[in-house]
Amino acid sequence: MKTRIEKFSDPRISRHLTTLVCGILATSCATNLKRAAGTFAEATTSGLATFRPISTTAYDICTMRAESAFLKQRVSGEKPWGSPPKRSEYFADKSSGPVPEVTWQDYCGEIHKTVAGLTMIYSGLTSYANALKRLAGAASVSGKALKAVGADAQTLAAKLLPANAPASTGAGEMLTAFQTAAPSIANLASIVEGIIAEEEIQKSIMASDAAIQILLTQLLNYSKAVRNEALALQSDTRVLLNWMDAKMGNPGPLEAVQYSVYAQQAEKTVRDEITLQDTYTNAVSALRSAHSAMRKAAESPSTEKEVLALVMARAQTVEDAVKDIQVIASAKWSGK
Repeated sequence: MKTRIEKFSDPRISRHLTTLVCGILATSCATNLKRAAGTFAEATTSGLATFRPISTTAYDICTMRAESAFLKQRVSGEKPWGSPPKRSEYFADKSSGPVPEVTWQDYCGEIHKTVAGLTMIYSGLTSYANALKRLAGAASVSGKALKAVGADAQTLAAKLLPANAPASTGAGEMLTAFQTAAPSIANLASIVEGIIAEEEIQKSIMASDAAIQILLTQLLNYSKAVRNEALALQSDTRVLLNWMDAKMGNPGPLEAVQYSVYAQQAEKTVRDEITLQDTYTNAVSALRSAHSAMRKAAESPSTEKEVLALVMARAQTVEDAVKDIQVIASAKWSGK
């Protein structure tokens, strides 16, 4: 027995066994990591394809806030019907805007500009996901498309100055989210063009994780800002509805029905917007968690099985979010 222990304690044999075990783990990890990467990529592309339409709701929410504010001042008697600013002048009137000396027109305009930036973040993440798909399928990878998106993002970020959207406002937070994300799109383009093109899955995931985490985190920050705008609209809507109820006195049957229908539509619109953002946040958080887990697996091959299971679970979260968002969006667009 002693002889056997000494035999297997031979440093040369020990090194050989270590190399053999690590080689097996590395091969296994590469296989499982590719499966995890493919799953992550599929979840990302299908998710973002569904999320793109709801990104434009930020501007819609802003214009609804402006409409609500206009009606509130009329119904409350603060600025009676027919007094200035009139409806045609209201959006461009600085005394009526959401921020001192800033009109609703300019404020909502700043939010509208961020949609282009958000689209670039989506394009960057989608290009990265497509590169991972090709890498997981042993296909060649190109970073040209993503490099162009990265350059455009940097240019747009430099132009978007929140002059009409102070940092503390929802519009300012949306602009900040994109401006923070823009450099990471360019960084990701370099990674895709370099390391990922070398078809080394482990190095690719480790190198790209920092940029991916920044992009997904800024999507969460953007969504939080949109949600805050929706909450502000919800508060405005409730105040407006309460004032309308008080001012109507004893309405006739037709007026009562019209008020009820308006109230239901207004409350449902706000509720759906908040639900959309909550669902979106869960999905983006799942993607962030999944990519972080892949990076850890790339660094530590012994965890590949657990990571594959985690990524698949997170992908299911995204799939469920996609279904929920499609249901809400479908009802919204059909007017139900």
